[in-house]
Amino acid sequence: MKIGEILVYRGYADVQSIETALRLQNTTRKALGQILIDLAHIKEEDLQHALFVQRNAGDCLIVNFLQRIKPFKKLYVKELELIAQTMEWKDFRPGQTIIGDLNKGTHLYLIKDGLVRVYVGHKNREMILGYLEKDECFGEMSLLTDVDTGSYIAAIEWTRCLVQNRNSFLDMVGRHPEFKDFYINLFMQRISNIYQEILAEAPGMSRVEPFLYRKQVNDLIGQHSVSCNEGDSIRSVATVLIEKKASTAMINDATGMIGLVGLREIIKALAMEERELSEPVRSIIRKDYFTINGNDYVFDAIHEMMKHKTSKLVVIHKGKPIGILTGFDLLRFRGRDVLALIRNIESAPDLPMLDTHRQEVGKVLRALMADGATASHICKIISALNDKITRKVVMFVENELGKAPTPYAWLGLGSEGRQEQTILTDQDNGLMFSSAAGAQAAEYFSHFSVKVVNSLKRCGFPACKGNIMATNRKYYGTLDSWKRRAEDLIFSKTHDYENMIDRYVFLDFRTVYGNKELEKDLRSHIFKCIRNNPHFLEDLADAIASIPLPLGIFKNLIVEKNGKHKNKVNFKNLGLLPLTSCLKILAFYCQLEEVNSLDRLKALGKQNVFLPDETELFRNALETFLMIKIENNLHDLNEGRDFGNHIDPNTFTNHQKQSLKEAFSATSHIQKKTRNIIMAGRKDMSWENTELGKPY
Repeated sequence: MKIGEILVYRGYADVQSIETALRLQNTTRKALGQILIDLAHIKEEDLQHALFVQRNAGDCLIVNFLQRIKPFKKLYVKELELIAQTMEWKDFRPGQTIIGDLNKGTHLYLIKDGLVRVYVGHKNREMILGYLEKDECFGEMSLLTDVDTGSYIAAIEWTRCLVQNRNSFLDMVGRHPEFKDFYINLFMQRISNIYQEILAEAPGMSRVEPFLYRKQVNDLIGQHSVSCNEGDSIRSVATVLIEKKASTAMINDATGMIGLVGLREIIKALAMEERELSEPVRSIIRKDYFTINGNDYVFDAIHEMMKHKTSKLVVIHKGKPIGILTGFDLLRFRGRDVLALIRNIESAPDLPMLDTHRQEVGKVLRALMADGATASHICKIISALNDKITRKVVMFVENELGKAPTPYAWLGLGSEGRQEQTILTDQDNGLMFSSAAGAQAAEYFSHFSVKVVNSLKRCGFPACKGNIMATNRKYYGTLDSWKRRAEDLIFSKTHDYENMIDRYVFLDFRTVYGNKELEKDLRSHIFKCIRNNPHFLEDLADAIASIPLPLGIFKNLIVEKNGKHKNKVNFKNLGLLPLTSCLKILAFYCQLEEVNSLDRLKALGKQNVFLPDETELFRNALETFLMIKIENNLHDLNEGRDFGNHIDPNTFTNHQKQSLKEAFSATSHIQKKTRNIIMAGRKDMSWENTELGKPY
């Protein structure tokens, strides 16, 4: 069915308007619906509904629909035909409440197309219980139990449902008792899911992201939006955008907002269309924008952006546009807390004040966890805040001692280098400076490293128990001395414990402050050394693959039998460490510059080192171990004791235990795979037909 016919049939447009639009279509080549909107002959909402009806027009047979969904799919066609006679199609527009009164249900709803939101409460006290989509149902339990529905249900987008009234539903269930069992089991499953989401002890492990359902769009946009008038010149609009540091402005006429203009439209108009800056901005207005209600949730915004393939939404509040929501706004959702802390850190006048702000990092971590952020994201944010503090400390010391006599790089090593720090870890750092430095520079940096390490202690970063700090000559010196240290480690035939630990720590380095060219030079040298000594990575892979994991024959967790950590498991040494080490080894094998474990995993996946399913398996394992580390650290902090790496599986829920077992199992898989790849080289897994970076 053509869109014009649907518009006329539904009463959204008359025949004359359609004919006019069709004539214009021959010259403009625009879509018929867009022409009708430009002529103000139809509303955007009416067009969207007509398009929705058009998409579903070819599949409206009730029996065909019932044949593909539970529990109807098991019935014979004749039985379905009888049931079909008791049902009808109903359409619901975006935002329309389908079940709005907390009273006894009246109908069963089977979703043919669209998306609905299930929630309790009202206005600002709403709590989202979940979302239902294509081929799912709602309303059945109120019909079966004869009690209040207990929740509201509203359409998020145009939604078509197959609807059956109460009497017909009860008659159908009476003739097919298995239907009652199906709907009761479905209800219990939904209740269980809601219960787990609300009471889950580990948001990261349970994959819950409550902020998606509880944070409103109004909370994400700034207090002031950029608005201009249609008669303003292109020059003045561009000036306002630049001054306000915005990318898009809302353009108004006497009646209200009529469109958007962004820097992209302005550049296109000037560079490609040869327009003048003095021209009124109305000539370059973009009218193909999409809107969202300010009271909608983050999930709604994400869904709208994905559906319309846009990164901007005009936010409507009480019928009026109040601002523009961008994809960046969604990414920085927790940004106000983080950005405020960053500003405080950067403006701290001294070490005591910097330490005061450092103590706020724990609050941000707890907030991120409450919002359901993933463990890897939490670690990156915490590491970024710790980086800010470290840079500020380095600048304090540099101001005290005077400008450095030669370029240098303050390095993060270990978990700090990988950006996998949790609430507060001890120092893992190093100092590298230009090889052209003389004796005077060496004396400067000797004092410099001591002062930075001691200042970090005063800011709450304890000294590393393993002495992996810039005050240790292993992790201090010129670029040439770092290169010689790398050569010693890579070509060494010594395999004692200390030497192996140095090797693993040494390979996780990045510049936190200073000259990054020194880091690049060192990394390039390490790649060259590894190519010249393939046994280096073989030794590392063999050692990591030899770590026994705490899994029994039947995938049961093996705990320590006695001692201080009786009935506990060391999740770091037996899980997180071998997992991140394998990613590190393979990254250096393929000469990848990434340092963060998740970034290494993604890069290895792109190089076809891992299959897509393996990449997802290892990512889930990494998230699990990191979340356990974060929660363990928080628990130790609350108890006032030093951070530990042992956990008692008996304190875990069944879901958490299963996630932990899967993480250890994934680690076992990557151990074997890493050893096979390093030992077999290109021939392993048909590598001769694969692009794998630059293996030696």
